[in-house]
Amino acid sequence: MMAQAVQIFCIKKGKLEFHHNAFEEVFSQKNVSNTPIAIYSIAGKLREGKSFLLNLFMKYLDDKKCPEWLSKSEEKIIENFDTRYGEDPCTDGIWILNKPFFLTTEEEKKVAVFLMDTQGTFEPGSTIQGTSIIFALSLLISSFQMYNIKSKVDQSDFDHLKIFIDYARMAQRTSQSHSVAVEPFQSLMFLIRDWIYDEGGLEKGKEKLDKWLNPCHSEIQDQGSIPIQSKFRDFFADLSCFLMPEPGNKVIIRKDKTLLKLQDLELKFRDKLDELVKYLFDKNIVAKKVNGEIITGEVLLKYFAACEDVFQNVNLKNANSVAQAGAEVAMVVTLNNKLTEWQEEWQAYRGKYINQQKLDELHATISKKILDKFDALPKLGDDDFIAKSTQKLIDAMTEKFNTVKTFNNLQKENTKKHLLSFISSASKKLQEMYYEKSGRTCFQEESNFKKVIATCKNEAVIYYNEQAKEFDEELVENNQPAFDSNLNISIQEIHMHNLQLKEELMIELREKMTSAMQHYQVQMEKVEVYSLSPPAYENKHKAARNGSFDMFNGIRKGENTQMWKECYKELEQYISQQRDFAESRRKSFLDADKTIHDLMKKGTDYFKEWLNGECGMDCVDLSKIQRYSKQARINTTNYLQSLQTTEDVPPMHVKSCVDKLGDVLDVEVENEKNKVALRKSKMREDLRKKANEIAEKYRTTLKSQLSKSQAANPNYDEIKQQFVTEALNELGACEAQGFEEEHQAIKSDLHNRVTNDFNWVIISHIQTLALETQKKVATEEKMAREQLERDIREMVEQAEQERAARRKAERAKKSGSCQIL
Repeated sequence: MMAQAVQIFCIKKGKLEFHHNAFEEVFSQKNVSNTPIAIYSIAGKLREGKSFLLNLFMKYLDDKKCPEWLSKSEEKIIENFDTRYGEDPCTDGIWILNKPFFLTTEEEKKVAVFLMDTQGTFEPGSTIQGTSIIFALSLLISSFQMYNIKSKVDQSDFDHLKIFIDYARMAQRTSQSHSVAVEPFQSLMFLIRDWIYDEGGLEKGKEKLDKWLNPCHSEIQDQGSIPIQSKFRDFFADLSCFLMPEPGNKVIIRKDKTLLKLQDLELKFRDKLDELVKYLFDKNIVAKKVNGEIITGEVLLKYFAACEDVFQNVNLKNANSVAQAGAEVAMVVTLNNKLTEWQEEWQAYRGKYINQQKLDELHATISKKILDKFDALPKLGDDDFIAKSTQKLIDAMTEKFNTVKTFNNLQKENTKKHLLSFISSASKKLQEMYYEKSGRTCFQEESNFKKVIATCKNEAVIYYNEQAKEFDEELVENNQPAFDSNLNISIQEIHMHNLQLKEELMIELREKMTSAMQHYQVQMEKVEVYSLSPPAYENKHKAARNGSFDMFNGIRKGENTQMWKECYKELEQYISQQRDFAESRRKSFLDADKTIHDLMKKGTDYFKEWLNGECGMDCVDLSKIQRYSKQARINTTNYLQSLQTTEDVPPMHVKSCVDKLGDVLDVEVENEKNKVALRKSKMREDLRKKANEIAEKYRTTLKSQLSKSQAANPNYDEIKQQFVTEALNELGACEAQGFEEEHQAIKSDLHNRVTNDFNWVIISHIQTLALETQKKVATEEKMAREQLERDIREMVEQAEQERAARRKAERAKKSGSCQIL
């Protein structure tokens, strides 16, 4: 929102107009409606710089109260409050800046500060009543009122203020029932402008104010009867005075709308301005109060609405009517606040049924509490008005209480249903707690079952009693039998469910035990027990045993019950018997396993020896390895079968070895292929390294040769062909069978690299020659230019010498003629 002053009050045709839309727009802003408000207002005579001073205040607040804010001398003073040179009025009614300034008080409380401007008092065309009501409204709305006076205070100023103080006098009340008088307004500062008598400021202003408010002051006591200023301290909670020097000629004589700069202000004026703003906004932030209570933006909106409602029918010419209207506005806001507090007190009991006797007691207690707070507040108006307002508050609370009673009667049935729902919840909670402690699918033996049920029942009772505290005691007592019955039904249901779990558990335990036995048997059948060492076989047995018991232990519903322990013992016995049987079989075939293992090693060694003999140790041809490996398998099988007769090996062992050898030989073939791949990779890496060395060598040689060459235009194609041929010849040919393709690719890379290097070196050489030629031509041109300049200078000097000689001869000739005469 762009900062600008908006009008909230004005008087047209003798009638007060409220601009409620503008007021609502200002005080319903975010972070304003719930924040305490401070409104700083300025009033005074026409054309004495009120709006100008407010613009300076805004400048200070815009700069975030920066201590060096006046040092920015080139910055212009933005006129959010309109100012005008001359005698014509500039401000009509009351205007307020729509931008809040959030400040923090010394008590670290956040306050939204607003600046407010009023039309000049006694403007041309204005009436005394209109001036009075505008100033009265300014006092009603503001928390800090400044009264702007030119040069010094005299009796006429107090006479003018008397019109406004008439309102305060009538609004004030001092009752015998209150020991402290009520001030109608909060803070008033006499702001004396263009002060020239001394250095001025706040302290000097206080001294002057004490003299001016003294009825015996010599300057005013001769004017007549005891002046009104002697009563000022009764009307304001705080009085102060500030003496402000002249702002300077640039401000005083300004005749157009050109914006002033801070440097246009006199230094003395700036010093006192800095003192004033720091007093107002750093040390003395005054929050708006109504009847002694600080109000927020939201309450201020209600205050304004009350002003609009009350002032519509007020006789603006009658100060007493205006005073009564102001008291009514304050009272409307106070009554609304107290009714709101009454409702907030009842919020704790909202939605609950309360028996009639307790309800009446609560109403009496809460109403007394609110009335005590109301009586303790300072209030404007006479005793009769306050008594009527107190009765209004009592009547309003009674009316609202009747609504509460009606709603409470309706709540009785709903509350009973709500209580019954808690009874049902307690029963459900008992079941949930039981299943949480024991598991919904776990059987509990009778002794443990009784303990768990007793604990859960106790917790359910505690839960219900805690919830029942929120209900009426009579209602809870009447429904206690229903609660006990529900708990017993839930316990019976849990007991029946536990018996059902017992039957299910027995069936499941037997099934799981059988599955665990089968699991051990299946796992041990997969184990090649005859080819393993005793420790390895023992590890396999333990793994299968652990897997079986893990499967059985997956049953948690009846763990450690008598049924579970019996099944566990039976499973343990079965696994032990199977282990003993398998061990006896394993020992009988252990020798046969060793024989087969030795045959496997012989067959593998024979396969590798035969394949390496045919292909060679350094073979790089994968197709050759693949081709000869098939024959090697056949020869290995024949070799193993021949051992039946040569070494008297049982045929069944040879057959078992041949059946198992296939996978082993597959691994050996893959190993040979990996070796070929490694050899080819090594050869490729060595060849590329050599190609890089050759390319770098010929590149360096070419650079050296061209730098030493004296020929103007060497035959680059012939040199390139020579270098490429020599590089390829030096690389040589790879004779290894199966590596021709890789060798040819590396030769092609070398050819391209040497060719590219040659081209780049040649281009660089040609550019270097061209650059040297260019430099040589530039040098010759420079020398020719310098020689031409020297010749021209010599010609000019010779011509000057000739002209000098001629002039000398002419002077001599003239001199001779004169001598003759």
